[in-house]
Amino acid sequence: MELFWEIIVICTENPTALMAVLLSLGLMLVNGWTDAPVNIATAIRSGAVSPKNAILTAAVCNFLGAAAMGLLGSSVAVGVYSISGLGSAGDNALCALIAAVFSVVLWSLVALRFGLPTSESHALFAGLTGSGIALQGLSAVNGAEWLKVLLGIVLSTLPVAVLAYLAARLLKALTDIPALTFKRLQLLGAMLSSFAHGAQDGQKFAGILTLAAVLGSGVKGQTVAVPLWTAMVSAAVISLGTLIGGKRIIKRFGSLAPKDPAAGFASDLVSAVVLTVLSAVGLPASTTHAKSSAVIGAGRFDAQTKQDTATLRSMVLAWDLTFPISAALGFIITKILT
Repeated sequence: MELFWEIIVICTENPTALMAVLLSLGLMLVNGWTDAPVNIATAIRSGAVSPKNAILTAAVCNFLGAAAMGLLGSSVAVGVYSISGLGSAGDNALCALIAAVFSVVLWSLVALRFGLPTSESHALFAGLTGSGIALQGLSAVNGAEWLKVLLGIVLSTLPVAVLAYLAARLLKALTDIPALTFKRLQLLGAMLSSFAHGAQDGQKFAGILTLAAVLGSGVKGQTVAVPLWTAMVSAAVISLGTLIGGKRIIKRFGSLAPKDPAAGFASDLVSAVVLTVLSAVGLPASTTHAKSSAVIGAGRFDAQTKQDTATLRSMVLAWDLTFPISAALGFIITKILT
């Protein structure tokens, strides 16, 4: 499954494979649509960049991040491929994949309706696992890959919030640097955040597209080489989704972002560095969790920012519900389809 044209041939011959690929592309589009606002909200909040320019910049940097990580490594993509056992699940595996991806799209759109930044990454892991369990029972759960997911959650939340808080304090202590300089740096911060988002999430969707291609070809196996073209397609579709925007999330998430440019830049820089490092070492992490944690941490230092506790509670609730709801949807829809 090395060449792009092969999946085109498979889709023309196998309607189920075509549906799986189209839903996978739809998921990438939704990811770029819903995650992009999180990456650029701090720069927009402080007035460092206009919403239009921020979205254009984010689209370009998302593409570059996904493409770059596709060239450098695919550990996260391989993890997505193997986390549920669908790669060797048999004839109904494509239907289970459709169920898993559809469950993620459905949950993401519900969260978008309420202006909540949720994690398509975690929804994807849960949806795939729920679908895998529906076909093969608990033996479908790949414990090693789930340990990586849990480690990614630990490293991308509280430590990121603490680092962002400390970075905001450090930058604020540099009194020789005017606020205008930090405001200009926030454009760089938004670019780095978007690049890191593309690097992390681009791999995940390259993995899901690879799974669709492999299952559509009739090949079975828990290990696979992720073709470069899947990362490039993922990069392009995520960027297209980013261009669509997500104004509802920009508005609501922006209320949590620090007003102070130094604190805003600190949150962007810390989340971008952490996500890039996690991508490089092959650990899956939620870009939404990392960015939100950084914003909350930096916002706690910024005296100008009064973070809406109701929004915070709603956001955390959405995070908590992502795993059980996505897994349940994946399981139920798989049972219906198979």
